Amino acid sequence: MYAPSHYSITDQEQLLSFIKEFPFAVFMLKEDEFPLATHIPMEVVMEGDKLFLYGHISNMNPQASFIGKNGVKALAVFSAGHTYVSSSWYSHPNVSTWNYRAVHVTGNLMELSLDEFKAHLYRMQNSYEKGQEKPAFAENLPDGLFEKFIKAIRGFKIEVVNMEGAWKLSQNRNEKDHQAIIDELQKSEDAGAQEIAKEMKKRI
Repeated sequence: MYAPSHYSITDQEQLLSFIKEFPFAVFMLKEDEFPLATHIPMEVVMEGDKLFLYGHISNMNPQASFIGKNGVKALAVFSAGHTYVSSSWYSHPNVSTWNYRAVHVTGNLMELSLDEFKAHLYRMQNSYEKGQEKPAFAENLPDGLFEKFIKAIRGFKIEVVNMEGAWKLSQNRNEKDHQAIIDELQKSEDAGAQEIAKEMKKRI
């Protein structure tokens, strides 16, 4: 991950909190000709002193053929709000840019056992279905539907080897320009602009 020192985030707890808050990732594997990528939610799981990311994809996904093979490396990219920053907001001539937050996780791809797979799916359901008027928990589905669903997907985990982040929030701007950027972003109706403004304010 390219991240100049003034944008780099190395605190592991901060990065984990970000992943838990924004769990929708780009899951990437390297094929001979082109990289393969899928957009999926992921789950953070601790197994003893090791950190893993759990996920699942369709059997029809070309990435599924890599699950269970030895020596496969994976990359998961997590991101949140991002926004354009116009140089017209600065007190001096400069170039425009883009502010964002992102986390890259790299590690070893492994297949989930059936028990791990089912537990992962149950946890995902309980997490995202809670609060629904009629939650679609496995026990609420028609007989056999959940088992049929399991047969159509592959569960995997990534043993985390490296985790790094970049918070590009105009840290390299002077105090006046930093505040001007916040003020302009707060005028926007874009959710990404509002989120970045909020994060920038935390760091004043």
